[in-house]
Amino acid sequence: MANIDAAKIANSHIRQRFHVLDGMRGVAALAVMLFHYHDYGVHSRFFDNTFTAVDFFFILSGFVLNHAYGEKLRTGMNAGDYLARRIARLFPLSALALIVGAPAFYFTSILAKHPEYPVHSLITMLSCNVFFLPYLVDWGERAGDIFPIDHALWSIFFEIVASIAFIWLVRLCWVRLLWLGLASYVAFFVAAALSGTHPHFYVATPDLGWNSANFLGGFPRVFCSFICGMVLYRLYRLRPTTGVLGFIQRRRIGSAPLLYLGLALTLFFPFYIKGIFSWCAILFIAPFFVIQGGQAVCGSRRLSTASDFLGWISYPVYCLHQPIMNTVKMLDRYDSWAREVSWRAVAIPAALLFAALCASAFDRLRVQPKFAAAVRRLLFFVPSEVA
Repeated sequence: MANIDAAKIANSHIRQRFHVLDGMRGVAALAVMLFHYHDYGVHSRFFDNTFTAVDFFFILSGFVLNHAYGEKLRTGMNAGDYLARRIARLFPLSALALIVGAPAFYFTSILAKHPEYPVHSLITMLSCNVFFLPYLVDWGERAGDIFPIDHALWSIFFEIVASIAFIWLVRLCWVRLLWLGLASYVAFFVAAALSGTHPHFYVATPDLGWNSANFLGGFPRVFCSFICGMVLYRLYRLRPTTGVLGFIQRRRIGSAPLLYLGLALTLFFPFYIKGIFSWCAILFIAPFFVIQGGQAVCGSRRLSTASDFLGWISYPVYCLHQPIMNTVKMLDRYDSWAREVSWRAVAIPAALLFAALCASAFDRLRVQPKFAAAVRRLLFFVPSEVA
């Protein structure tokens, strides 16, 4: 009887939904979209630290994956089944984004007179990127993006790497996981120092992994944050009452709107402070918001619905906003009607609408479970169980 009760408690815990974390994911995705949509010709201080949203995503991923799959993998879940679900979660929307964005990217490259992007280069980069492979080409003095068609997808590549490593990481004991996390932080600092300095930084910039020049720095960047998220989840499950960990657990903000506002203010903080703030956001502020969001609850059904919506639309917005931006900018060059208004006034609502339509269509057509079943059969030879 005791074993049955324990199993029920464990299963109810796994089914728990982190509504506030879903909402925070949506806030961070919208921040990334606004960062990519801001005027690159005029520097805005409010976007100095927005890139740290990616590190927040990595921490959140470690936390949520540990919640959703940690106990299952430790108790016999097939690794192929887990990977099929992760691929089905990440691949379809990113592939759609690349297909939608390829024509606009090509035409805007021609208009901008970029000779490095002929047709054969476009085919090569699309072939690489659609299978989550980085396009590692260095154009002389200018290092190329590893996902040129949809720049935001560089972090999805590292998300896949961390998701694969999770199969091994989840089986590590506390001590080994902590030591590995600390080693990743040290490697992250070293990679940042070797990648060069930033004109507004006294310390090296942590913004690594997105182009061919700093690509290798993306590995310690993702693992230090991802492992941090795993450690935070274990802390959340233990719920210590004494010591430093107990002190952190007891200091709860509790209010979802305050957490959303605090995260937004962190991401749009208008000063580098010589690079110190960006590092503090990654090392301390983002983990604090994740552990607080894991403990917070929505005070009303309306707030819970809004949080769930933000989480639901976050990944489509993250994947699709860049192709929509390129498409609208292409129309801005060709059509007179587009020149009459700012392209951002068209691109922002268009990206949100298109993301919502794609998410709704994917849900209605059950793309994710069907794709997971196909991946199980084709790659892992795991019996198909459409979840």
